[in-house]
Amino acid sequence: MFTSGEMEVLSSISFGYDEIKQISEKTGKSIPQTYKAVASLHKKDTAHLSEGKVIPERKTHLTLLLDILRRSDYARVSLSGQGIDILGKLIEPKKVSEISSGLGLHQTSVSRKLRQLEAIGMVKNDGRSYIINDKLWPDLRPMINAYLEYYQVNDVRAPPGSKIYYSSGNMVLFEDNRISESSKTAFSKYDEYGIKFYTGTYFCISPPANVTLCDAFIHSL
Repeated sequence: MFTSGEMEVLSSISFGYDEIKQISEKTGKSIPQTYKAVASLHKKDTAHLSEGKVIPERKTHLTLLLDILRRSDYARVSLSGQGIDILGKLIEPKKVSEISSGLGLHQTSVSRKLRQLEAIGMVKNDGRSYIINDKLWPDLRPMINAYLEYYQVNDVRAPPGSKIYYSSGNMVLFEDNRISESSKTAFSKYDEYGIKFYTGTYFCISPPANVTLCDAFIHSL
């Protein structure tokens, strides 16, 4: 859910560097690049700029995430990109293929990220499947649970008041009774293929994408 640039900002904040200039110097990014990352975090309702300081929002998963980032500077690399989303699938043991299909990611990308997570002991592998390593990272599972709980009902990519069914780093699937600029999917897509199915609301994904009939069936499930 967080890009490497966004995670670098959050990591800097966790170590007490909360001013734009300080973050820029710590991350080696330019001032404009730092402002861009902060603006992106603001859009995700994660942090905001106040009097020259970057202030994280008061959310349980963010508080726990900052604690984890403060514990290890390597955590920011492992948790960036699809790291948190992959960990969200490892509340219970999962094989690479199961994680891949669940997130719609290529198995190569999943394996690469799992190697990063395993290198710092966040996940363990019994030879067949992966799971969160609670012994080495006892605060990781609570953070992931809080993260999943929050994004089940809150996602800035979906209109306020809509009902969210699925959320990942790639897209959010939601139901709303208002027509939006998002792409129709699931039951709302069937009429384009001659299948009459009206529910009184609209099922959509965001960001907009080319939804095939196969995609629509998968989203319906």
